[in-house]
Amino acid sequence: MLTNKIITKKCVLCGCDFDTEQITFLDRVISFQTHCDPCITIATEKRDIEEQRQKLEQREAEFWAMVPKIYQTTDENQIATQLKKAIKEWKYGPIGLGFKGPSGSQKTRASVLLLHSLHKGGRSVFYLKATNLTKNALEAFSDDKGTKKQALEAIRQATECHVLLLDDIGKGRLSPSAEESLYALLDTRTENMLPTIWTTNADSSQLHDMMSEDRGDAIMRRLVEFSKIITIQ
Repeated sequence: MLTNKIITKKCVLCGCDFDTEQITFLDRVISFQTHCDPCITIATEKRDIEEQRQKLEQREAEFWAMVPKIYQTTDENQIATQLKKAIKEWKYGPIGLGFKGPSGSQKTRASVLLLHSLHKGGRSVFYLKATNLTKNALEAFSDDKGTKKQALEAIRQATECHVLLLDDIGKGRLSPSAEESLYALLDTRTENMLPTIWTTNADSSQLHDMMSEDRGDAIMRRLVEFSKIITIQ
């Protein structure tokens, strides 16, 4: 027979007396509260804070796992004033940012800082080295299920994330499949008003010359019309 009654217990945490319901079954105690309500509230709040801390740590780890290690120690104070101003002034919207300049001009470091800030603010972000477009485009048709799944997931994230960082466009001519992927990626993102941050060492004419006649104009139009372009001297 199941019975219950109110008894007085001593809280195992703070030692205060409190009333609680004791449940018995066939004269055997099967349930009673061991912590007073204030201690339960405090413990619950601590647990929620710890869970939130763990989630934040996991999100941080996931972010830095997709970004090359060389950019993980970037000090904002070492970024050139022009770049620092650009990333601080940019507001989330359909118009992204394009950084053009020579190698070593901190384009990617500034872009990663901005991407990290957006990530911390709750936006979904993705870092994609432009040279990996060829790799993903090819592996999307791989016979290996694991390889294919990983490539398709990278393409999906790059296409659907709130903010994409497309790093180092123009490192040689893209393969036809990679160029097709780049066009599809930019076309879908601009149609859905999702901004792209991109970097390149090449100027506009050099970029265009690296692409085919079929898609070169369309790709360049999407990069130029949907970006505020910062040229680093």
